[in-house]
Amino acid sequence: MQGNWNRLGRLIVVLFAIPFAMTGCAQSAQADGLLPAGPSSAEKKSAIAIPVEALALVDDEIEWAGIRIGTPRAALERTLGQPFDPLEANDLCGSFISTRDVEGHRVTFEFAGKDPESPLEHMFMPLDGSLTQTEQIARLKARLPGNVYVPSRFDPGRSETNNPKPVYRVATTAARVVMLDHDEGLWLGDPRCYD
Repeated sequence: MQGNWNRLGRLIVVLFAIPFAMTGCAQSAQADGLLPAGPSSAEKKSAIAIPVEALALVDDEIEWAGIRIGTPRAALERTLGQPFDPLEANDLCGSFISTRDVEGHRVTFEFAGKDPESPLEHMFMPLDGSLTQTEQIARLKARLPGNVYVPSRFDPGRSETNNPKPVYRVATTAARVVMLDHDEGLWLGDPRCYD
């Protein structure tokens, strides 16, 4: 009986040792260039550390972190895995808003109406201030090539470099803009409420 316990004990030790040995082998293989290295924990955390880096044009529509402007609220809830909190009216733009955390950022979503099929019109997320306005603009232009600076309708003579809240028309079929406000955040969506 004691021999069986000894064998069982050795089996348990071996079973627990295998994952550790495999991890060491994989790390050794990565160091030798035989396996590609996965992202470090720092790289995983900083995947969307800079909001502008998550912008993209996909199928002629602007998106941030895979969330597309124009997506119906119900579809977005399925994508995010939970319903939005009750929507609040935004009298300024005639839309309905809800805020939630996405990819480490507090994001405000604005929908055309309260209906589950109402499309996402705007998104806003704060910037962390780690980049200057000039650096943010350069990254925006790299992520969304072909965008065009739109002077403020209240100050049309103000240049892009002197504008604390520059707005850019994005090269899409639908009318879309992105506004960078270094003190506030990144705003994107339909142009009707941007200035």
